[in-house]
Amino acid sequence: MHAKDKTVRVMTLNERLADMRAHGAQMRKTKASALAFLKRAGIVDDSDELAQPFRN
Repeated sequence: MHAKDKTVRVMTLNERLADMRAHGAQMRKTKASALAFLKRAGIVDDSDELAQPFRN
């Protein structure tokens, strides 16, 4: 399937805000999920320390 063949519904501002809040709540639900998110974002390295760009 090509992108042009896929129907996408655009969310309203309130729907986007609710979606982002729900996603944030899910990421913060456990320490493990929060740490996994920070690793995927490149904020924390594999040794669970702040990545180099974020260190003082």
